[in-house]
Amino acid sequence: MGNYSSFGNTKFIPELDCEKFEEILKCSSNYNDINYIWTCIKDIVYDDTISYKTINLSEKNGKNYYYLGDIKEEDIKTVDKFLQHKGIELLNTRLLMINHSKFAYLVASIDEKIEEWEKSNIIGYYGKK
Repeated sequence: MGNYSSFGNTKFIPELDCEKFEEILKCSSNYNDINYIWTCIKDIVYDDTISYKTINLSEKNGKNYYYLGDIKEEDIKTVDKFLQHKGIELLNTRLLMINHSKFAYLVASIDEKIEEWEKSNIIGYYGKK
């Protein structure tokens, strides 16, 4: 969830308790449109357990949505090195662990394509996937 300090990776918890914040949301003329989203995220917004307090890898007691699955720092370095060799930046992508030896990098793009390399455990997905 994106309630982190703007120039850091520390999560802030709203000072207003969840029930009171929800009362304010209910006053909105758009409440019917936002109720589903609020229901999905409210527990995460107010979650102050250690795994949600910092943006980091799960192995470092953090949480993020750029590395999906139980991805370790060493995995990221391996994939990044391979992609740099291919002229592709891992920046602004998401990395998905398919299994412990196979990865997919996801790129938001107007082009829709899949890149696979022979003898590689890395697949690239471009587009709205």
